[in-house]
Amino acid sequence: MSTMFSKRVRARRKQLELSQEQIAVRLQTMGINVSRTWVSAVERGKNRVPEDWICALAAALETDPNGLLGWDEFRRLIQS
Repeated sequence: MSTMFSKRVRARRKQLELSQEQIAVRLQTMGINVSRTWVSAVERGKNRVPEDWICALAAALETDPNGLLGWDEFRRLIQS
């Protein structure tokens, strides 16, 4: 994933005032076995998020996957 993806994940988590541990627990309840260190690595751009986990991560962050991936920004650019 891109650096912008990592920044969006971190910004959304902070916006929700959640810890990395809380995001990991949310993902675990969805059957995705990750740790706080995994979330940290994602936010630093060190871990890739498997494609089939994007929707779960978005759900854990209470957002739309399109926002995390930057598609919303793309749509605004092409509609201008």
